[in-house]
Amino acid sequence: MQHAPFRNHVSWQTKAADPATFVVENARAADLVVLFDVEKGQALDYRRTVNIGDVLLAAGRPVLLPSASQSSPDARTIVVAWKDTKELRRTIVDAMPLLTSAEDVAVLAIEEGQGVDEKALTDTVRFLTRHSVRARSIVEPRQTGDIGMAIIDVAHRLKADLIVAGAYGHSRFREWVFGGVTRTLLQNNTINRLLSN
Repeated sequence: MQHAPFRNHVSWQTKAADPATFVVENARAADLVVLFDVEKGQALDYRRTVNIGDVLLAAGRPVLLPSASQSSPDARTIVVAWKDTKELRRTIVDAMPLLTSAEDVAVLAIEEGQGVDEKALTDTVRFLTRHSVRARSIVEPRQTGDIGMAIIDVAHRLKADLIVAGAYGHSRFREWVFGGVTRTLLQNNTINRLLSN
């Protein structure tokens, strides 16, 4: 990935405020919000820790969560965690600069109860191809267990640099009680993740 040279000055802002609220307020002047995982001792200190879920729901910007183990998000190989939802459609548009520069974009569908809507999956790949993205589809059978972990496992198998996914297709309460893909992707930092709502 090529980096554009700085054309603007860099500024530093501070404020005594809730960290998530501060990030959301400043997201209005950003293309992308980058949030890093915190150390375990800080995770419970709400005064110094940004609640990533709050930022995802309120910022109106994509959120990049860099991996703790990958060196840099080159984004040569990208897995798009596909589900026919408005959250994913928004995320695909938000991620378009990364998707167009990638060498391989795998639009991954995990089979659930009634199977995969092949037409909707094909439409998504066609949309990406029209925007000069080297996209292909992959359909994986659902194994027992967490769909989020299935996505991460396929991404590791493909040696992907980045997972692109819509966030909170279900309510946060439902994800908190029952688990969900967003929660799994937030908790697993073995790969770079780009999420949007």
